[in-house]
Amino acid sequence: ALEAENRQLQDEERLLQRKGQTQRRSLRDLDTEAHDLRLKVDRLQEELQDLEPVNLAALNAELKNIESKTDLIKRQFATVHQQLMSKTQELESLQRLETDLAHQMDQIRDELVKLRTQASAAEDKRIQQEGRIQHWNQKREDAQNRVEAAQEEVRQLAAELEEEVAKATQYCPERVSVTHEPIQLDQEMRVIEQRLKETERVHGNDLEGIAQQAQKSIEAYHRAKADILAMDAFVNELRQALEVRQIKWDRFRESIAVRAKANFLWYLAQRGYTGQLEVDHQAQRLNPRVQTEDPALVAASTESRSGKSNNALDKLQRDKDPKSLSGGE
Repeated sequence: ALEAENRQLQDEERLLQRKGQTQRRSLRDLDTEAHDLRLKVDRLQEELQDLEPVNLAALNAELKNIESKTDLIKRQFATVHQQLMSKTQELESLQRLETDLAHQMDQIRDELVKLRTQASAAEDKRIQQEGRIQHWNQKREDAQNRVEAAQEEVRQLAAELEEEVAKATQYCPERVSVTHEPIQLDQEMRVIEQRLKETERVHGNDLEGIAQQAQKSIEAYHRAKADILAMDAFVNELRQALEVRQIKWDRFRESIAVRAKANFLWYLAQRGYTGQLEVDHQAQRLNPRVQTEDPALVAASTESRSGKSNNALDKLQRDKDPKSLSGGE
């Protein structure tokens, strides 16, 4: 953009220079014409002195005409000179502007060189960083591969550990806490293996057969234990059901006793008797009591018969045993 503006200013400068040259040529032409007119005026003045007074008026008129033309040429020359001065000033300002622009372009070129140097250095750094990134990416991939291999090894070891734990659980369901060192455990395992071999040799059976028998015994024990637990649960359910039925039976028996007492009292009331019915559930017996006489009548007869003894009154007031009642009673 600055170069285009500089070229435009240079074109304007050349155009102004051409215009200035044209104005200078015009000015020189005007100077030449004015000089010719002055010479002509001088020549006419000399001729005027030689002429007769008759032609003086015509000569004066021609002189005025020439002077007016001369003034016009002078005014035109002044205008052109003024335009030339203004154009010269514009040309000088444009030259100063061109100098400033050239200086700015030099500064911009210097800045451009610096920026190119910085860009080159940044490009070198970018290339170095890309190399480092590739290097560390390769290291990361290698580390990731090692981690995946380690994880796979851990999974395999975990599977083997689960198998060993399952085998150990068959021998001992409860986990035993280990406080010994691995070396000591290996020694103890070797001693146990030797003892197992000696035991197999003595009993004539290998460890696998003993383990199978032990597993069968353990399974039988678990089945028996489950059966006992199921039987206990069944007994508890039966006990609860029996308690519920006993409660219902007690309520039913109580309701039957209450109804029997009510019916007994109703039948006594139908005959004008009083009494009560006792129910002994433990002995499974009924104890009825019947009073055939009205207590109010007995009291009235007692007042009217003041001479009777207290024993007779007590006998009247005593309830009768059902066995002593007559058929009608």
